[in-house]
Amino acid sequence: MTPITPQKHDDMKALWKRFVNAIRTILQAQPPEKPDSHFQAVRDEALSLAEGDPMAEEIATRYSEALRSPKFEAATIVGEELSAFEQAVQGSKSDLTAPAQKGLRKRLCGAAKTILGSLKEILRLKEYGKAILEVLKEAIELTSGE
Repeated sequence: MTPITPQKHDDMKALWKRFVNAIRTILQAQPPEKPDSHFQAVRDEALSLAEGDPMAEEIATRYSEALRSPKFEAATIVGEELSAFEQAVQGSKSDLTAPAQKGLRKRLCGAAKTILGSLKEILRLKEYGKAILEVLKEAIELTSGE
């Protein structure tokens, strides 16, 4: 079996914040389009809430609990998804701003929404966490240029 990524509570908090920052990178790489530009404030607020300590703490706490439960294997995959997403965005960062890369941005936005769904279901977030995931998903949909 693959080593657990991450293993510690604080490591998961940091990984979550890097994941949200990777989403920010994708969304800010979108070419400005008039209809989408009206949603930039929504996008920025959703990203700020998601990057905040209360949300990072919620994610890390639920992740730590899941590692000590029958959902152990699924939780480890969620940790790997967060890490893989961050790496995918970092690896394609220079390509994201190219006008011809709309397909790449769309795929990465789709992957982010899939991972957010995994987090919600597997980690069994409380109401605050579920709400933040929902507004983050909506911000992706409203500003991804899809």
